[in-house]
Amino acid sequence: MNRTILAIFLVAAVAALIASLFLPVTLPYELAPYVAVGFLTVLDSLFGALRADFVGEFNWAIFWSGILFNIIVGVAIAYLGFLLGLELYIGVVVFYTWRLIENIRAIRYALLAPWISRRRIQEEIEKE
Repeated sequence: MNRTILAIFLVAAVAALIASLFLPVTLPYELAPYVAVGFLTVLDSLFGALRADFVGEFNWAIFWSGILFNIIVGVAIAYLGFLLGLELYIGVVVFYTWRLIENIRAIRYALLAPWISRRRIQEEIEKE
């Protein structure tokens, strides 16, 4: 059940990204870093929740608080960088991209682990 709902959220986020490429909506240049950071934080939370669901540790309260906290912290760091005249949003983008890749890696491993385990057992049987 959780995995289905999370997959729907993920598809909706990707659909929103694709739709934004074709819709005639423009954002002021100054808001671009904040939108990028916000979108990456949401994607990170979605993939983190999907990973947690595969491991069996998913919790809705942690999911929603994680989305909210990630957006607030990410945008706050980006805004602090703006106030200081630094491009701190680049560090936030790198950090959340790294976490996103780690979550995707963990999901891939969770999906492949049963198949790899069966294959290793079969190889051990064949060796005997």
